[in-house]
Amino acid sequence: MLRSEVESNSNLGKQLKKIMDSGGLGSDNLVIKLIEKQLKKHKKGIIFDGFPRTIEQAKVLTKLLKKYKIKLHGIIILDTPDKLIIKRITGRYICAKCGASYNIFGNKPKKEGICDVCKSTEFKKRSDDKKNIIEARLKKYHKESKALIEYFNKQGITYIVDSSHG
Repeated sequence: MLRSEVESNSNLGKQLKKIMDSGGLGSDNLVIKLIEKQLKKHKKGIIFDGFPRTIEQAKVLTKLLKKYKIKLHGIIILDTPDKLIIKRITGRYICAKCGASYNIFGNKPKKEGICDVCKSTEFKKRSDDKKNIIEARLKKYHKESKALIEYFNKQGITYIVDSSHG
């Protein structure tokens, strides 16, 4: 959602690009506006990746879900060591044409240098896939995630998955 907004080159997208390029996260107000926009469109079901990130966002999400009469079925926590997260993220690259995702440490195109999906030979790395940016984001995540996980544990909808394999 955030990347789509950045790619749209809108004023909001330009603001988000600056924040994301520096390793920061969008403000709660900004992210909530984008989330509500999605909730209006997808009343049958939606999966959020990396949201909510803070207890404040979780509380606002809970209110928005009630407002739009959408049930929250579960929160999946992917339990992965930081070292592995850094390796996976710094190794990824995407097709510049279609956005297919690859990784130098495993998920490579079937034919080197050619996208499996669209056959393009142009690839790029995301500007925020740098070790120092990822470390800063992980530090912030660890600081904020404990209260967030407790918030959803109280609702009995938290599922922890070991994602260090595969």
